[in-house]
Amino acid sequence: MNKLNIFLITLIFFVTEINTGNKHFPINSLLEYFLFLNNESYNESPEYPQTYKLQKFSPWTMETAGAVYNLKKQEQDSQANKRDKGCCYCEYGTTGTTGTTGDRGTPGTTGSKGATGNTGERGYTGDHGTTGTTGTKGEAGYAGTTGTTGPKGDLGNAGTTGTTGSVGSQGTTGSTGPQGLPGVSGDGQLVFTAPDMSKSGQNPDTSFNNVYSSGNCKLQVWKLKPSKSGDDGISLMFGLPDDYKAGGLMEFTFYLLAQKHEGSSGDTANIKIYYDFKGNYQEIGSDFISTVNTGNFQVIEPSGSTQLENIIVKVSLPITGLSPENWIFLVFERVLPENSFIEYSKDIYLSSVVIRYEKN
Repeated sequence: MNKLNIFLITLIFFVTEINTGNKHFPINSLLEYFLFLNNESYNESPEYPQTYKLQKFSPWTMETAGAVYNLKKQEQDSQANKRDKGCCYCEYGTTGTTGTTGDRGTPGTTGSKGATGNTGERGYTGDHGTTGTTGTKGEAGYAGTTGTTGPKGDLGNAGTTGTTGSVGSQGTTGSTGPQGLPGVSGDGQLVFTAPDMSKSGQNPDTSFNNVYSSGNCKLQVWKLKPSKSGDDGISLMFGLPDDYKAGGLMEFTFYLLAQKHEGSSGDTANIKIYYDFKGNYQEIGSDFISTVNTGNFQVIEPSGSTQLENIIVKVSLPITGLSPENWIFLVFERVLPENSFIEYSKDIYLSSVVIRYEKN
């Protein structure tokens, strides 16, 4: 194919592009390619059938060359057929290297945003989140109505005893009690003073040194504390005289003293007597034979702080089985008054005991 035919084919391609709507086909591309045909020879190689030296031309020139190449290829195929049939053919030069890719055109404007699609299906419920911090405590609600009374609880422990109240007015005298035991003849007696008695191996535990203003004397006595004080009792032991009448009565007379105390309460006292007796070659110990109380007696304090009030209390001891020369052991201590009388709250003092007995 001569150069004139190639030019005509290129011109036909140009006209076709214009008619099909490609109005931007540059005329200079046609001129560039025509100059290429006049100045550049090409040769198609079997290894590189579409390699052309067109990298120095515009993209339109290269597109035109592609179209021309297709025509050229058809012609070569036709010549090859003729060659196979014994026709003569011309030999082409080697195909040139492919030109570099042209610059990328500027991006077009972004199209308008499409319509929002339909809402998708509801997803699965997610895991339960961690519990939030506790909110502030709300205001207290109104008090509800009082509920029904519950069952009565167990009785609580007894409270501590309150202070003793003031002594009430003296009541009316009661009726005369039954007649007591007949008194002893008084023809025999034993006298014991405080030093003759003992308390846990002590000597008399109290001395009054300023009762008398002269004489430089002192009174030794034993202290009898109120009941439940835990104080030891006062003990006395002696042997019955041989002139004692066997089974005869015995009477005890206690000589007691009271002192002026501040804040004392109550005015009644009571003394318990524990007794035991043994004959010759009898064992001592185990327990007392019996007890007897003096009964209630009134305690009156002296008017002054240096004086003492003398109180005499008598009681008969109904001991049976006593014999002359028996050994006798006695213990004296205070106990609560009888018939719920209020006990005198302070100490009283034992100075001596006189025992009268019936003689033969």
